[in-house]
Amino acid sequence: MDWEVAIRYARLVQAAEDIAPDAVCGSNLTVPLRGTPVAYAVLANIFANDLATESNAARRELIVSIGFVAQDDAGNVVIAIRGTHGIHEWLNDCRYCAVPCPFLPDAGNTEDGFTEVYLSLRVGAQHGSPRLRDALADMVFPRPLKSLTLCGRSLGAALATLLALDLAANTPYKDLVVYTFASPRTGDCRFAEVFNRFVPKTYRIANRLDRITEVPPDFLGHMTQYQHVEATSLLEPGDGVGHHIFCMHHLTTYVHLMAAQAGLSGDEYALREECRPPSGVDPSLEYEAI
Repeated sequence: MDWEVAIRYARLVQAAEDIAPDAVCGSNLTVPLRGTPVAYAVLANIFANDLATESNAARRELIVSIGFVAQDDAGNVVIAIRGTHGIHEWLNDCRYCAVPCPFLPDAGNTEDGFTEVYLSLRVGAQHGSPRLRDALADMVFPRPLKSLTLCGRSLGAALATLLALDLAANTPYKDLVVYTFASPRTGDCRFAEVFNRFVPKTYRIANRLDRITEVPPDFLGHMTQYQHVEATSLLEPGDGVGHHIFCMHHLTTYVHLMAAQAGLSGDEYALREECRPPSGVDPSLEYEAI
């Protein structure tokens, strides 16, 4: 694992998370790699219907900006997809129903909430806008395509996982790279097996104390057996990192821990107030590692 490269893609996901759900990314953005700014031209914004939960079923009616497609001057294309606050509501639902993978026969089952959001991914806010997969297949890039990398956090990580398999199986984009942060399990054992075969260049980065990465549980009695895709790198929080569920799942925490792995230091890698629990949440709420 090149942790500095992983941090670069985490920064791109952070750029997606900095965009308000009712806004879009500007035409250009810049992220640092080893201290050097890398400029990207934004080629498309990504929209979706948000993640519905039992406690907020109306969330699926919300059309939100959820990421972007961008290309740097060297021709490298990145698709960055953000997470959602609804992931905590989803965690509390504890049902984790499964549906057949909708875009590849015999690819097992995927979690139904993630699948519903994935099928709504598109490059316009209006219903009926081109699906993201189809838009990518037809996209003309300003520069010759050098590489294609997908990255996402939390719900965005699950969506990036689904998109990567869909692209690798059903479009000319076979040589994909995937970086996911704080990903829940996206599908069952068969799905993970098929994904690992189609998308071997995958880096799934997980904080060992991040509860979201342990759900759905790997076995639910007679129900679906969920399994992570391969190529996992675990981060170990040390002293000075609060073990609150929100902090453990926050991207700022992930960047801080990855920087420690890379031997980097500086204010840009420090934990910030933004990873604290939202107002109204008991700050004493902590949990044990699963």
